[in-house]
Amino acid sequence: MSRKIILLVIAFAFMFCSSDLVANAQSNSKKRPERESNGGLAEYLKDKVSLPNLPEFTGKAKFTGGIARKSDYGQSYVLRFDAKEDPKLVLDWYKNTLNMYKWKITFADDTTCLAKLDGTTCAIAVNSTVGRKTGNQSEIEINYFQAK
Repeated sequence: MSRKIILLVIAFAFMFCSSDLVANAQSNSKKRPERESNGGLAEYLKDKVSLPNLPEFTGKAKFTGGIARKSDYGQSYVLRFDAKEDPKLVLDWYKNTLNMYKWKITFADDTTCLAKLDGTTCAIAVNSTVGRKTGNQSEIEINYFQAK
């Protein structure tokens, strides 16, 4: 369990922490490095986006939110969904589909799957929502990073 948490923290830090965010948080008057058009800041997504080489879950999933961020290193996304299907079924679908699409799975357990394809990495976490009275059984979070 602790290995999974460490891997997710590392994946999150890799995708969203960069010197651009640190420079943006400072309030001094030093000249800041050049930034992409969106300033290196995360943009909230109102609708899901199609991620290159990553198929969309074919079950009953509803997009609940996400963010996108462009940096000097590439493009990253975090997408969240609620799904009617059982968490194990959802994660098994992703593991099987990633294999079919030639992704290399670098880590997997009963709630998480990390995979790489060329310069792209993705982490998929699926958790149970049973007991929350939402009518859904799972929540899906996809962390996706495509290097330049």
